[in-house]
Amino acid sequence: MFIGEFPTQADGQENRLLSGKAGLMLRKMAEAMGLKWEGGPVEESVYYTTILKYRPTSLPTQSQYAAVLPVLRRQVELVEPDALVLLGKTPVLTLCEKDGAFSEFKGQWLTYKGLPTMVIQNPAQILRFEAQQELFYAERKAAWEALLKVMEVLGLHK
Repeated sequence: MFIGEFPTQADGQENRLLSGKAGLMLRKMAEAMGLKWEGGPVEESVYYTTILKYRPTSLPTQSQYAAVLPVLRRQVELVEPDALVLLGKTPVLTLCEKDGAFSEFKGQWLTYKGLPTMVIQNPAQILRFEAQQELFYAERKAAWEALLKVMEVLGLHK
């Protein structure tokens, strides 16, 4: 189960999650892990959600995230994932209640209610580095290396 912060601008325009370049990047990452977005067996399926279910018009506050946290927690309960992948610092702060520099958590294992929880850079953020090729490739590589750890824990072999 991948968890992001809120829908992207492209998601809002298309009225569906995982639209645009960031959504395509996340789809490709999961598919490279051997996971399927639709139509596969449950053990090969991936689920994506966001903390906020709408695209905010301004930077959300912690109280806004806290207000929708029960919905997110219930989603995790219903989906019953084998692992979580948190996309960026806000999901770490919101779900795992960890604060600090994002670099402390990126590529590291955390735990949420006993679930192995990996932290990667949000694909939307990675794409912001496209003009800085070295940084862009370094961020993509770091995300992939973290996802390789997830594959190992889940017993996915590619």
